[in-house]
Amino acid sequence: MTTAVDTATRARELRASGGLVFTAFLWGSMIAFTGHLLTALDPMVIAAGRYAIAAPIVLLMAWRRERGVVAPVPLPLWRTFLLGAVGMTGFAACYSYGILWSDPITAAAIIAMTPVVSLIMQRLMVGVRTPWRLAPGIVMATLGAVGVGLSRPHAAAGEMHGGEFLLILGAAMWTWYSLRAQSWLADKGISQLRLSGATMAAGAIGLVVVLGLGVMLGVNHLPTTVPEPLILGQMLWIGVLSTALAIPIWNAGVSVLGVGVASLFANLTPVLAVAMSVALGAEPSLGQLIGGLVVIAGVVWVQVARLRP
Repeated sequence: MTTAVDTATRARELRASGGLVFTAFLWGSMIAFTGHLLTALDPMVIAAGRYAIAAPIVLLMAWRRERGVVAPVPLPLWRTFLLGAVGMTGFAACYSYGILWSDPITAAAIIAMTPVVSLIMQRLMVGVRTPWRLAPGIVMATLGAVGVGLSRPHAAAGEMHGGEFLLILGAAMWTWYSLRAQSWLADKGISQLRLSGATMAAGAIGLVVVLGLGVMLGVNHLPTTVPEPLILGQMLWIGVLSTALAIPIWNAGVSVLGVGVASLFANLTPVLAVAMSVALGAEPSLGQLIGGLVVIAGVVWVQVARLRP
């Protein structure tokens, strides 16, 4: 017999799933827009700008929601800073440079590997064992991602520029952040909204500091003129929607479904990212399309195998 508790739990899971589908759409658009923004802006300007836009919005949302709460749970400052300055700063930098040194199609394929990366990270971090029946899927996803990287248009045969490895590193950093944010902050009674805003703020500070150092050393460059309206609009989109809105929804989804299940929704991201990237002028090669299908096949294998008793 279905109880009221079961019904409420199912409703929470459905809301979390719907939110993660919406997050996949926003992150798919972010891949496509970042690829276009890189034609006009420095990678670190994009990364820092994205979080500098998002952090105040989420902090304001958290303040408005929790201002009536009596004695809210204090934030562990060191852990909050570590989550933002390492998890978000590292992820955002790897993400921007990863797309710059590869292309949006490659980034989309590697984002599809997020469930596989999450399995490996959970094994390393919390000791969750990966059943051997998942191994074929992990191998397929890895080989498919390598094939995508080696099949980029306008590149010599077998040429890779390192962006592919940065994207995988970024996925690992994001999984680390997702796991630790729940165990270090959410499990202490801190809301998902305040958790997101605080770590975003730490990430924004870290990114601005790195950008400032890069400008001083001549590695990074600030815009010398006001960007055109399309660039500004895309920057606002990825800052307000793909970051300020999407990350709290992601953290809420992880808190309900767990990072392993939540990462399944990343499978929708590459499909949307490829479609939008092509609309913005990207030209995927046949090898990239085949490699992307191999990645998705590997991820599907992993998910089907995980559902088996």
